[in-house]
Amino acid sequence: MSIKLPDFLSWPAFNGLRTRMRASLAAPFAERIEYREIELSIEELLQTRGIDVDSDEIEVLDDGTLGYKGRRVLVYIRDVNVMGNREHMPRYHFAFCATLSEMHKKNRGGRYVVASRDSGLFEVNLISATVEPKEVRLNVCQNCLKHISWNGFGYHLQKPTRLELVKGFALPDFFEKYPRDLLSVKPKHSSTDAPVNTYTPDWERISSTVRRVRRYRCEGCALDLSGNPRFLHVHHRNGQKNDNRDSNLAALCIACHASEPLHGHMQQLPDFTEFSQLYGKRG
Repeated sequence: MSIKLPDFLSWPAFNGLRTRMRASLAAPFAERIEYREIELSIEELLQTRGIDVDSDEIEVLDDGTLGYKGRRVLVYIRDVNVMGNREHMPRYHFAFCATLSEMHKKNRGGRYVVASRDSGLFEVNLISATVEPKEVRLNVCQNCLKHISWNGFGYHLQKPTRLELVKGFALPDFFEKYPRDLLSVKPKHSSTDAPVNTYTPDWERISSTVRRVRRYRCEGCALDLSGNPRFLHVHHRNGQKNDNRDSNLAALCIACHASEPLHGHMQQLPDFTEFSQLYGKRG
């Protein structure tokens, strides 16, 4: 049995009373539906639109690449100022290179976006009178390529060769060599068989050979130090002094060496002062 309720709005007496009371009609009843935003996992965010972070949330890994919450990531600045219809797109970074180091020293780190997609496409905001979100293709930072000596990249190479290496850089190849998931990478050594992080007995010979083969030229600023080889150091990129693989070694002038992460103490050395007097500010 169903009961049909009367339609009070069709009653003149009821409508007249409501008018005299100056009472408005109540909103119609409807089922209240609450919508919850779908929460994406960190992995999904990193491989899609990226995650906005402060610079101090980004970790510099032992090999010089960048990490975020147990994952190796790419870093870039999302907001792009458009001046006179000209867009100057930022580069993306995968290492704590000279560019990021300089920004950090000048307190210009600010906020970045971390991502791990390998398509080469990134979401940016084009800012002029309005803000236009757009997916664009960004180029890799050359200082990052130099930092890990990707395929021998360095500023000692001719510009056409460097540009060819930049053009040929592929993120799938990078993530194959440097996996995204840091937690799944099995350590090379345990606490019982890990070698002590000291120079190997033949280090002097190796260092001398590296400097000679690289023609006594700094791979950071391209300064020729054939006349003053004592100012040219050989730097271990991953911080492991016993890892003498050629790809892990970089010939750097003392100023460029001092600008590497955790090497700021070298600026207190007498050689650093003498070098600066001879060659000016570098690094």
